[in-house]
Amino acid sequence: MNYLLPGHESLERMQLLINEFTKMNSEPQKNALIEHYVNGLPVERAAARFGIEVSNLVRAQERLEQVASNIEKVKELDWARFGYSSNSNQLSDNKTVSAS
Repeated sequence: MNYLLPGHESLERMQLLINEFTKMNSEPQKNALIEHYVNGLPVERAAARFGIEVSNLVRAQERLEQVASNIEKVKELDWARFGYSSNSNQLSDNKTVSAS
């Protein structure tokens, strides 16, 4: 499952994911990922724009998707802890909502 949507991610989110949760050192690779996920440039064009191989960019995408997946798993655990489920927007059966 893909957690990152090309052209729909914020710059701040992508910078945080790349800089804090990966060990990527290649600035062209980082810039190509940002161009792809923030501005929606296709992978092939982003790679060409920053002078890197498409295969290297795809590999970086796979790593970034794994990071995003791990973050989502942690978020799911946090939500479950408070009785919420990602499958519905309601509290689970073991929690009740008090009227204010």
